[in-house]
This record gives sequence, C-alpha cells and structure tokens, in this order.
Amino acid sequence: MEQEAQENLSMLTRLDKKIMKIVALFKHVSIYRWSIEKNEWDRAGCEGCLFLVQRSNDPKYKVIVINRLGPTDFIEPVTIDTKFELKDSFVFFKTQNDQIIGLWFFHHSDPAVFKEQVSTVQKLSVSQNQPTIQQPLPTPQLQYKQPTPQQLQLLLQVQQNSQNY
Repeated sequence: MEQEAQENLSMLTRLDKKIMKIVALFKHVSIYRWSIEKNEWDRAGCEGCLFLVQRSNDPKYKVIVINRLGPTDFIEPVTIDTKFELKDSFVFFKTQNDQIIGLWFFHHSDPAVFKEQVSTVQKLSVSQNQPTIQQPLPTPQLQYKQPTPQQLQLLLQVQQNSQNY
C-alpha cells in the first residue's frame, strides 16, 4: 500500500511539481458538466481516480481526476470560497470559471467522505492560514443506508449512459 501511495505521488508530481501530499484518494469518479444551453447534465468525458492534493504554494489544495478516458485530466483548485454540495452519489460545485460540475462517485460512501475531507481542508486553510497538514485527515464514520428507488434509478441511468461511451 505504501508503494502504491508513493507511485501515485510520483505520478502527480509529474503533473504539478508543487504537490507535496495526497490528502485523499477516491478510486472512481465521473465528471458531469451542467449545460446551460441544453438545461441538462453532460458527461465531461473524464473519469478515473480523484485525488485531493496539498501543494507547497497557492492554491494550497487541488482536486485532480486522472482521466482514464482520454488525455485531458480534470484539475481544479480548492479554495475557501469553493462551495461543495452533497446530493445522493454526487458532489456539486462551481469552478473558478463559473462552470457547474457534478462529481459522481462509484462507492456510495465516497461523496460524504470527500465533502468532509474538503471541508476539513478549507477549515484548516482559514484557521491556520493554509498550513501544511502533518496528520492524515480523519475519515468520518458512515453508516450504510439502503439506497432509495430514485437513487437506484439514477445510478442505473448513469451506468447505462456510461456504456454508450
């Protein structure tokens, strides 16, 4: 496990030399973008591992999705002004260029864990002027809840749509 973490960090530092640490890792996410023109969600053509990373300079934290579907990775700074909203298997937020993004997480507990990790990083940034994190962030204890029929239907639609790509 330690070797895998070191390999991930090495790969990420090739993208951004200022990355110091992986704060959190989520094995599979898909990115959706809100289309104002169509008034609907579009798949962004980007899915893969999501990393929440700490950097040595500003912006101190970034979300990076290493794209398994193509050559373009998703990289977005996390600031104290970035607002994240949790809904079902998704976390929604607005990028710095005002694009609305939906992160769909394969594992049902990952969205809440991700949002908690981001909130912790943002709080640390405010209270300690974006410090270097010395200890791993705590993982919240989540209880499994049976998905609602609406959540199962949404998951089925996402899976069917992903098979069309």
